[in-house]
Formats: sequence, structure tokens, C-alpha cells
Amino acid sequence: MLPRFWQQTDTARRRESHQFYHFINSQLKYPGNTLRAGIDGILYVHLTIAATGAVSQAMIKRRELKAEGGEDSYAEKGYADLDAEVLRVARFLRFQPNGAATDTITIAYRFRMQ
Repeated sequence: MLPRFWQQTDTARRRESHQFYHFINSQLKYPGNTLRAGIDGILYVHLTIAATGAVSQAMIKRRELKAEGGEDSYAEKGYADLDAEVLRVARFLRFQPNGAATDTITIAYRFRMQ
């Protein structure tokens, strides 16, 4: 279970958000078409978290992505594959239950070509 880090004080928020992003990094796989297109940047994902801690809704809120140095023929599929991978991992997340009806948060995830 991941902590609901956005509800914490500054010190705990930093520590627990680090745990959250470490988990995200371990789960996300850079899609092949995305790599071939040379796409990197930031995706903002809006999550709605149920009282049980399950993600009840995940949607891409904003994209700050660019394709550089890759093969143009892969760009369209690369963007779609990246969206799908981020949403797959988002729906897999489980947070600590809190008894509230719902929580929402928008997270930013940076993709960098290595």
C-alpha cells in the first residue's frame, strides 16, 4: 500500500512522495514505439482514489512531450503507447485506505530518453 503523501506535512510528504515515485519507476516500462520515436517529456495524470485506496479513475490531464531524434513513423503510435502504459500503471496503484469518500491528485511523470 502506498501512502497518501499529498495529505502529509512537508517533511513526510517529501519522504512518502519519494516512495511513491520509486514505485512508479519500478513499474513503468518505456514502450518500444515511444523509444523509436525519441519521445520524452512530462505526462500529467489525474487520479481519483476511492476510500478503499484503489484508483477508481485515471486520465491524462496534460502532455508536455516532444519527439526528437527518433523515427517519425513511430511518433503517433509512440504517444498512444506512452499514454496507455501510464494509465496501466496508474490503475494498478493501491493507496492506504482513509475512510473518506474520494481523494484526487494530479501527478507529473517525466520520461527521459537515456
